[in-house]
Amino acid sequence: MQERPAIYPYVLIALLSVHRIIAGLALGAPVDTEDIWVIFVAIIAHKSSAAFALAVSCVRAGLEWGLSIRLLAFFTVTTPAGVLIGTAVSSFFDNRAEISFDATFTALAAGTFVYIASLDIVREEFLHGKER
Repeated sequence: MQERPAIYPYVLIALLSVHRIIAGLALGAPVDTEDIWVIFVAIIAHKSSAAFALAVSCVRAGLEWGLSIRLLAFFTVTTPAGVLIGTAVSSFFDNRAEISFDATFTALAAGTFVYIASLDIVREEFLHGKER
């Protein structure tokens, strides 16, 4: 197993937390119930994978167990925090502005998901390109 620098879990938690807050904003903003369910299923579908990746990075970096648990606990509250923020902010908008807010954060959530996923895949391909 390849050791990663101790800073890697912190970078990963920062990136994943920004993504999770944006996803939470997207979940808290929709006007239509169907949109809420679609975003909820998308979040649930990959939240466990992201948490697993974070846990593995903590183990590989050799972080102590208590610190790893605190990082994972912080990670778990980022989506609900985003939902609360999205709901609160969207309640101040009229119908047209609320739809724009919803569309903006749904697009940002989808874009950050694609960016993080493709960046990880591309990095792995270029890092070990001759072996693949």
